[in-house]
Amino acid sequence: MKDIEGFSGLYSITESGEVWSHPKKIFVGKNGGVRLQPMKKLKPSCAKKNGRHLRVYLARDGRKYPRQVHRLVAEAFLPNPRNLPQVNHIDGNPENNNVSNLEWCDQKKNSKHAYDLGLAKPPSQTGSLNSQAKLTPSIVLDIRRAFAETGNASKVARRFNLTPKHAYDICHFRRWKHI
Repeated sequence: MKDIEGFSGLYSITESGEVWSHPKKIFVGKNGGVRLQPMKKLKPSCAKKNGRHLRVYLARDGRKYPRQVHRLVAEAFLPNPRNLPQVNHIDGNPENNNVSNLEWCDQKKNSKHAYDLGLAKPPSQTGSLNSQAKLTPSIVLDIRRAFAETGNASKVARRFNLTPKHAYDICHFRRWKHI
């Protein structure tokens, strides 16, 4: 067990991801009564924002601080000589916070690992979902209607302010095939 940085003497963490609060005095009642709370294992909850990653709330000086369990384990037990910003679950299970299942990584490696394990899908880049798209499905349909009327992709390109090649590819279903 190691003390959690920033919460030394208050909380500790194990290599398996168990977070423990240290014994402490709790003031009860209006007459200054004191009760001693023994060492207690905290129950982690799932963070809604990032799926099944477990988090705990650590208290200090009357304030609560949310902390992800896998990050606490990595900070306590894994060296990070390259100062990498993220912690990756090697087996892809965000509930397995054992130190042997964690590694420091960067965003690129973490994303690639998630894609390789099938945990994440790359965003669709088809048609108007492409971040570089300047056309909409309705404009594409207008382009194809204009081509059906004229039979000339160059005229259609001028009308819609496109390159002739781009207009030709749209008209012949080489681009925007899904429309």
